[in-house]
Amino acid sequence: MIVLFVGGARSGKSSLAEKCARQLSQKNPPLAYVATTYLAPEGDPSFDADLASRIAVHRRRRGGEWLTVELFGDSLRPWMGAYEDSCNRDSSAASSDLPVSEGARASASSNAVITLADLAERLEGLEGTVLLDSFGSVVSALEFFDGDARGFAERISTYFSGSGPRNLVIVTDEVGLSVHPETMAGNRFRDALGAFNQVLAATADEVWQVSVGLPVRLSPSKLPSWAKD
Repeated sequence: MIVLFVGGARSGKSSLAEKCARQLSQKNPPLAYVATTYLAPEGDPSFDADLASRIAVHRRRRGGEWLTVELFGDSLRPWMGAYEDSCNRDSSAASSDLPVSEGARASASSNAVITLADLAERLEGLEGTVLLDSFGSVVSALEFFDGDARGFAERISTYFSGSGPRNLVIVTDEVGLSVHPETMAGNRFRDALGAFNQVLAATADEVWQVSVGLPVRLSPSKLPSWAKD
């Protein structure tokens, strides 16, 4: 079974996704948490104290029953700055509708750390019930925020979907309702994640929208014919 939780910052999506995963794991153990956020070590110039505090809250809430898998670990090489600098220098990237330049793409490629095929392979190595939190962090580490979304969806659908012995709960960010990004890279990220979320929603067995701590079930539901394709 694949369950997707989507919501904005501080919406309560992670907490509800954890509760959902715990319940599913009662029938399909063990319980695994795939952490997608990289935290630089304390003392590193890129160390983020606020992010460290948020991660600590998540860890305390989960407790010791989860097998935690660090998706990136120490291998993450942040690339947003280099990519954005390339975009700003390149007049052909003035609009998010235009193709990215070779310079910007080369900069992104040299710093990207994962592909969706990599992620699918790692998920396929896990049994029982798996919680991935969050997909937005995965997209931020893709080359040019790009990847074979449908290929990824097909692989996780084959491995997790339906009533088999494995479950995948995915948390993703709703970024289309926030303020317009100030940077070119932020604009591209928003558009890319929105497109990925649509593919994930079409693949999932259940989709939940979370706002102010309350879940609203989006799918499956009785949809009009125009909304089914």
